[in-house]
Amino acid sequence: CYFLSQFRQRFGFCGSCNVFFDVTDAVTLTTSWEYFTVTKTLNSLSGKTVGTSSFLEVGIWKSGMAVNDYIEFTQVQLEVGDKATPFEHRSFGEELSLAQRYFQKSYSYGTALGTATQNGAKYQRHESGASVSNRALTIVFPVAMRVAPSVTLYDLQGTSGKASDCGSGFGHSSSLTASYSQVSESGMARMVISPSADQTVGIHYTLDAEL
Repeated sequence: CYFLSQFRQRFGFCGSCNVFFDVTDAVTLTTSWEYFTVTKTLNSLSGKTVGTSSFLEVGIWKSGMAVNDYIEFTQVQLEVGDKATPFEHRSFGEELSLAQRYFQKSYSYGTALGTATQNGAKYQRHESGASVSNRALTIVFPVAMRVAPSVTLYDLQGTSGKASDCGSGFGHSSSLTASYSQVSESGMARMVISPSADQTVGIHYTLDAEL
């Protein structure tokens, strides 16, 4: 049996700007582990409009296989250049740190965005007893991001654009409209809530600095 590698470029979804470029190489397989490299020159970006609908897709297709046959892959690496380099082994911590340059969240690693949970939440308590709308809840990002990120806040029930009024405790009591100002690549400092509230306010957040 063998497999085919396929590279597909697409530039938008608007009639004539739907440009597909497929190139394939057939690689014959055996029952032993083998090392393969595929090097391809893709279409030029000249004259193309690269936007949110553009992408490069890499596919691997099998052929000539019988029932119950299977293919195993390991150490797959995609890189720019005219030569394939040795596989780069990186720890989970290294990969996470690199990813956090583009996206971060307060939720636990395996917890979906918008989940109702207090785990990982950030709290700010105002001690004076007066209701205030500006809260100094400084959050230092664990990794400096590519640019100042877009911030989405969630209350402890998972509602976006909100914070939780927690009263004198740490559980959700009611929702407050919330946003952040003074945001940079390395942190954010001031949360604005409406209506104003006294005592404890809790939030979750996501930070997006994608290309």
